[in-house]
Amino acid sequence: MAIDLFEREGIDGRVLEKPQLNAGKYWGRRMQLNNNSLFLEDNYLQASTPYGLKRAKVQPKNDSDNSNVRSVTFEPGEPAEIEIVRMIFELFVNHEHNRTEICNL
Repeated sequence: MAIDLFEREGIDGRVLEKPQLNAGKYWGRRMQLNNNSLFLEDNYLQASTPYGLKRAKVQPKNDSDNSNVRSVTFEPGEPAEIEIVRMIFELFVNHEHNRTEICNL
């Protein structure tokens, strides 16, 4: 049995509601505003940790509406990793090597 997505009456005689076409815009905008507020509070929003850094949990500044959000910031990582990041930066900025040349080095 196939169901027509634009059908207005169900099999049992109930009148079906119209699909909400713009519901995603509301939730998308709400998520964007939430991410902006977290970013302005110095929280990192990506799943991966940048090389040379380590994650550190932070207590929320206000316990009102973001109490269930895990706040994360970064601290310097291992000294060996930090030196590698500095060397890559130095080669790229001051010596004008590209990514391929840095990988080959």
